[in-house]
Amino acid sequence: MDFLQRLARFLDRPLFPWKKLIIGFSVGQYLFEGLLGYRQYKILQKTKPPKVLEHEVSQEVFDKSQAYGRAKAKFTGFNGLYGQIQNLAFYHFDVLPKLWSWTGDLLVRWAPARFTGEISHSIVFILSFIVIQQVLSLPSSIYSTFVLEEKFGFNKQTPKLFVTDIIKTNILTFALVPPILAGFLSIVKKTGNQFFYYLWMFGAFLQVFMITIYPIVILPMFNKLSPLDEGKLKTDVEDLAKKLKFPLHELYVIDGSKRSAHSNAYFFGLPWKKHIVIYDTLIEKSESDEVVAVLAHELGHWSLGHTTKLFGISQAHFFYIFSLFSVFVHNNSLYADFGFTNQHPIIIGFLLFSDILGPLDNVIKLLMNILSRRFEFQADAFAKNLGYNDELARSLIKLQIQNLSTMDADPIFASYHFSHPILSERLKALEWQPTQKVEVKGGEKAEGEDVATATGRDELLRLTTATMSRVSLRSPLLQALRRPTSQLAPRCGFTLATPKATRTISHLPTLRPSLPSSSSTANIFRNPNQTLLHPTTTTTTPSTLGPAAADAPTLDLLPRTSITSHPALAGLASQIRCGPRPTMSGASRLIQKRRHGFLNRQRSRGGQKMLVRRRMKGRKKLGH
Repeated sequence: MDFLQRLARFLDRPLFPWKKLIIGFSVGQYLFEGLLGYRQYKILQKTKPPKVLEHEVSQEVFDKSQAYGRAKAKFTGFNGLYGQIQNLAFYHFDVLPKLWSWTGDLLVRWAPARFTGEISHSIVFILSFIVIQQVLSLPSSIYSTFVLEEKFGFNKQTPKLFVTDIIKTNILTFALVPPILAGFLSIVKKTGNQFFYYLWMFGAFLQVFMITIYPIVILPMFNKLSPLDEGKLKTDVEDLAKKLKFPLHELYVIDGSKRSAHSNAYFFGLPWKKHIVIYDTLIEKSESDEVVAVLAHELGHWSLGHTTKLFGISQAHFFYIFSLFSVFVHNNSLYADFGFTNQHPIIIGFLLFSDILGPLDNVIKLLMNILSRRFEFQADAFAKNLGYNDELARSLIKLQIQNLSTMDADPIFASYHFSHPILSERLKALEWQPTQKVEVKGGEKAEGEDVATATGRDELLRLTTATMSRVSLRSPLLQALRRPTSQLAPRCGFTLATPKATRTISHLPTLRPSLPSSSSTANIFRNPNQTLLHPTTTTTTPSTLGPAAADAPTLDLLPRTSITSHPALAGLASQIRCGPRPTMSGASRLIQKRRHGFLNRQRSRGGQKMLVRRRMKGRKKLGH
């Protein structure tokens, strides 16, 4: 598109402070979310429940819910500060370019030559950073699971199961990331400026593929699915599916109690063959008609087309992301500000672009939460119209008590963070009129979300909503940015003054060689501030050898083709530099190989980096 190309040229401005801009976005978002957290913390200090829950929730349960909410709010605040410190440390200590260089050296030393290209390099880089990120996040994960959740009786995991889950997650990561990333990079490299069309189709296929294999391949690695036993519950669910013409193929029970007492339910499958999954904790803690009411809510999402709508919105979001990425993928100033002056790795460009996109994606996240909350109200109304109003309300209240979920929330905080309405809002929408206090079946409490949900949503709905959050997700992987590079060293003596700094360029000494046109008494070197001459042009050069030499014309030794404009400063002002001079043209092949051959370059760190650069450029010969 011409518009995208014009926008790309407009944004590619040398010396533009991209790094400061991204740091400003990160700090600004942290402060904004901290302000919202403070507003919510004030709500969590209330001592009385909302009026709609006064007759439903005891004071003891409300106090414990508020205490749990405050504990999670404090943990979220400290964890956010820890993450922000990580991000700033990544900026300051140049983690991104250093890790890229280190992984490149690793490939040169240990990998065959055919595996040292950009795609292999990017895969090793991403996997290395995932491991680093996991190590950095491990303390907060351990505290959340074995301290915070344990304190309120929610945790069901053992240390052995915790470690096993980490190992399985890493196995999946190392199995899925390389082919996905290889496909992503290959499409960008081979399809030209219109790559975002093909990337969009690849993303849509990948999303459908992952949604399909998740319950079949990935989920059984962590949980066990068993067919639902014959009985009243199975009969009622099958009757409900027939009534709604839902293409039900099988009913499953999942052992969610292995990790927590969290209650959930969802469905998955192809449009003509669906499967419903119910958590064993939901069956254990709810009556049969309440479980059916929960499934009526879930099937309401399907009947009202919410999953299809969200899938379509997610595809539009993918297209918007990839089309904007085409604007930044070749932005020289963006790469240069983070230390990538000679190389422009596609994966690095995507990570930096994701951070630039952060503020826009936060707006999209807010809009998606508003839409998701609206869909939840519609699904509740759908279940109400089917005659499950009282059963659904009782189920919501039970889950609220079991999960100690948020019973009241600041409206701005809820709009920004919650994809579901809080319980008081849902009961008002259902026009719930209590006749007696709701009692929870069973004594254990469940680990819940911040939002009081009737149950889990459809797996497609959940995954699609997660996809609509920030691309960068504030992950250290996407915010490992480096500080600006130091000023280039003085070279030829020709400088360009800019508002930011003075850059001097060229590899030659301050004085350039020239020859006298007539007499040997002429000056051998001339001042670089003089006008350059072509071989047939003369000029006067100041000399310390005498008046005659001062008036003698000199010839510039370097041809016109060796004086070029510096690409980093193109368009700003006239800028020249001295071209390279051959240093080995008169040496024998043996000397050339000894000084600049492959084996000699392997002996030093600088030589190894040179081999990496030549491989990245696709050179057929790595040395003399």
